[in-house]
Amino acid sequence: MMFRNTVRLVLTNFSNVWKLLLYYIITTIVLVGILYPIVNPVFVKLSQANVFSDIQALFNAIFSEPNNIVKSANQILVTIGQVLKVNANIFMANYILFGFIVVIVAPFMYGLGELAINEVLYGFMTSQTQYGFTASFIKKIGKSSLLQLAKMLFIIPLNVIIVFAFYGIVKLCATGLIVNIFLSILILIATFAFIAFKNSLFGLWAPCMAVHNVGPYKSLCLAIRSLFHNFWSVFSTAITLLVVSIAANFIFGVFTFTAGFVITLPLSIFALYVFNMVAYFSNQGMRFYVYPDMFITPKKIKEQETIKKLKFYL
Repeated sequence: MMFRNTVRLVLTNFSNVWKLLLYYIITTIVLVGILYPIVNPVFVKLSQANVFSDIQALFNAIFSEPNNIVKSANQILVTIGQVLKVNANIFMANYILFGFIVVIVAPFMYGLGELAINEVLYGFMTSQTQYGFTASFIKKIGKSSLLQLAKMLFIIPLNVIIVFAFYGIVKLCATGLIVNIFLSILILIATFAFIAFKNSLFGLWAPCMAVHNVGPYKSLCLAIRSLFHNFWSVFSTAITLLVVSIAANFIFGVFTFTAGFVITLPLSIFALYVFNMVAYFSNQGMRFYVYPDMFITPKKIKEQETIKKLKFYL
């Protein structure tokens, strides 16, 4: 039911995908402007090692030689590692600045739109009030900043685990041994489950702030308490949404030569925001709109209203 209501709300509020896309484009332009003087000297060295040519060949091989994709990806990682190691003394400051911007600054800037989107969704879901994304972004910029800073304390260590898990999968598959390939599949499944658990655990954080208008740490406590009212339903739907999002991005990305990512990536993120709102409303037993003429009443409220009616008749 959560997945179905998520799809309904995504379709009803699809215009917000374009707003989110525009925000990401502007943010990306700013980040590229900051990163360019830092990464350009390193990119020159990587280009001399044919890394970018190898990456292009990797994308071309998806159709022609799919069996060699993992080995090619592993070779690219090895080459990048060698280039970075050889030039470490020259570019150490560049590495540190790049890591700080990618790990801290970029997630913070991209995440500032999360609370604004939740505010927009809250207006529609409760009363069909049309809040503007820009107005909500400006109005909530202070709380959005606090939320993103607080989330970094929890999310960054978890993301590091996920990155190393995928790195390990590539390394294991590159050996070509059946045992390692089987082990990498198990790690991949565990990683997907871990990502879904992370999204479930912290996904209701922003919806709680949007609904109750409280600070980041109080909203985290309320969100986690709400999650465990109906954990398995939220977790299983999070896995479903993750698999569907990855499949959609892969299919549209590959068959449009990565051009499809322009739509599928912001759509996937927006769908995740919508799901988090649906999960929070459902767990809290709150009614909400999915269409202008369709109102969802959680099962718990229906049962309570049925009992009240029976008591009245008795």
